[in-house]
Amino acid sequence: MTLQSIYEQDKERLVSVWSGAEKAAIIRTVESEYDRLLYAFNDQEDDPRVREAASAMIRTAKTSAGLIDTAGVTRIYGHRDYIGGEKGAERGAGKILRRFWVLLVLGLLCAAPYVYITYRLLSQVSSEWRWYLLISTPVAAMILLFVAGICMRREVLPDGEQMRAEVLTDPMKVYHQVLAVVLMIDKVLEEIRNAGRAEEKQQLREAAGNVDPEELELLSMLLEDAYARRESDEQAAEMISQIRFYLHRRHIDVVDWNENDSTGARRNWFDMIPAYSAGTIRPAFAAEEKLLKKGLASSGSMQ
Repeated sequence: MTLQSIYEQDKERLVSVWSGAEKAAIIRTVESEYDRLLYAFNDQEDDPRVREAASAMIRTAKTSAGLIDTAGVTRIYGHRDYIGGEKGAERGAGKILRRFWVLLVLGLLCAAPYVYITYRLLSQVSSEWRWYLLISTPVAAMILLFVAGICMRREVLPDGEQMRAEVLTDPMKVYHQVLAVVLMIDKVLEEIRNAGRAEEKQQLREAAGNVDPEELELLSMLLEDAYARRESDEQAAEMISQIRFYLHRRHIDVVDWNENDSTGARRNWFDMIPAYSAGTIRPAFAAEEKLLKKGLASSGSMQ
């Protein structure tokens, strides 16, 4: 079982817990999940090297849990603090309202001379003042009315309101970030397993290569004699079983001839001689699919 398979079993529970939770709470949950993954994994793992490596990597992942990005959708909203009840709010609104009316009146007063001069007194004013009034009073009126409009617009927005942003958590984003860490740990653990298997095979090959050839020759002769007597002598069958077990403990396989070998890879492990019946006369010895000593067999072609 891998860490990924254990982690995926908790997907629905974790996503439910992380929905709407704060970042600090999510980090605590992630750390607890790492501990649970390690406990469940080590409970089913037999290789001590793999368990030790898993413990070290899970501890590292827990240390970096605070770096997980939990940010999802950002929500922006207005916030207003009410101080002094409704009277305070009314004072703020009234202050802006009085300013508006003052500016509005001033704007109208500045526009009045222009209307008056244009329709009533234009012919009675000297040319110097006539152009001065015609140019300055409209400009002043427009500026004051523009400022009055801005003040009126400010009245729509509550006084003292502040814009605030709230970042919501994304549980699926957190789930996939933890999953990426788990997948990386599984990959490293599989590499450690493969390295361990390769090391074990190398040790088996070295152990098989150190077998005494004279010992193999003696055991081969004993098996050849026992194979010849196994159908009529029970002690021969017992001897065959004991020799096979002894060689198995030495990581050496005792291979019988098989006429139905589809690949033919092991047929070269036997010297063939004619005989009345087909079968193994003397088994071959091999270690990790490497031939140590040839066997002897017959295909039963002799009439």
